[in-house]
Amino acid sequence: ALFTFEGRASGPGGVAVAQKLDEETGGVVFEFKTTVAGIYRLSVTCEDTGETLPGMPVEAVLRAGKISHVGCTASLQTLTGATKGPGASAAAFGVAVAMAGEEITALVDARDRFGNATVWSGENAAVVAHGPAHGPADRAFDVVDVRGGRAGLRGILPRAGSYTVAVSVDDIPCACSPLVLHVYPGPCETSRATIKGDALAGVLRGAPARLLVQTEDKFGNNCHAGGDQVDLALQGPTGARASAVDVVDHGDGTYGCAFVCPQAGRWIVQAVVNGRVAKESTAEVIATYGPLQASDVVLRPGPGVGERATCGAVRDVYLQALEYDSTGRGMSGQEAVSVHLLTPSGASHALAAGFAERGSRYRASV
Repeated sequence: ALFTFEGRASGPGGVAVAQKLDEETGGVVFEFKTTVAGIYRLSVTCEDTGETLPGMPVEAVLRAGKISHVGCTASLQTLTGATKGPGASAAAFGVAVAMAGEEITALVDARDRFGNATVWSGENAAVVAHGPAHGPADRAFDVVDVRGGRAGLRGILPRAGSYTVAVSVDDIPCACSPLVLHVYPGPCETSRATIKGDALAGVLRGAPARLLVQTEDKFGNNCHAGGDQVDLALQGPTGARASAVDVVDHGDGTYGCAFVCPQAGRWIVQAVVNGRVAKESTAEVIATYGPLQASDVVLRPGPGVGERATCGAVRDVYLQALEYDSTGRGMSGQEAVSVHLLTPSGASHALAAGFAERGSRYRASV
């Protein structure tokens, strides 16, 4: 060739220029390749003279192709994610956040296989959230708007936890899928709470015991933050009432409550959250008497004791709780009991003591 030519192009994207010899005409063919849609200016310049060929440059318009699952992009938008706090910190790691029950908007942008913006023309976009881990289920979003190159879908997730959000076009998963979404519990609901703790298996009358109150949002999710006013309301077998004697806010939605049941029997316990009784928290606590000590019992004479009796007559004496006559408190059978008879001469005789009257007290015969 007498001259050397160079193809040049300018536009919104990078352009690869190749030239080859046309064997039929003996001329040079220039090929311009790019994957970015837009308007380009193409020209051919003679390197020897620096002149641009006549009629150059020419404009070439490169349009986007059909929608492809490879190029489509998607994002999740929530009010929580747009505010400072957990939403802002999570967004830094590419995780979308929402509050339980909050409306979540999924935006799916139409793109061809090279990522060029295009428009929806009958294709179907679908968004399905899967989770949370402790009870996974699929929740499909509803299509609310398809306009131009963007499809909008909305969904509500009432259960807190982490979700994977699958995005597909015509049932083919998009390359941007899945997205990651974390749903936080909503604000504390005063009508909802749960009560946990070993005290539900039984407590001792008059002894301090503890229960744990877990606050919940209106969907039943465990709250993760403290700051609420929590108490216990207890109602006893005879209408007696009591409340927590000490409450510790753990700062994670749980509250340790110390209480005392002043009477033995069946007690109904309910959590009180911010001044309102959480009826769904209703639980039952059985208060029983603990093992008796020597200072808790008394020796009572049976019928005929203290009266004049002939030699050989048998009389009974009872070892019972101080409260036996007033409350019916019985003995547990685990007490170490011994009964001795002292005679006028100073001799001591051990008497056999056994349960009497359904094991509520001990009886010894004299």
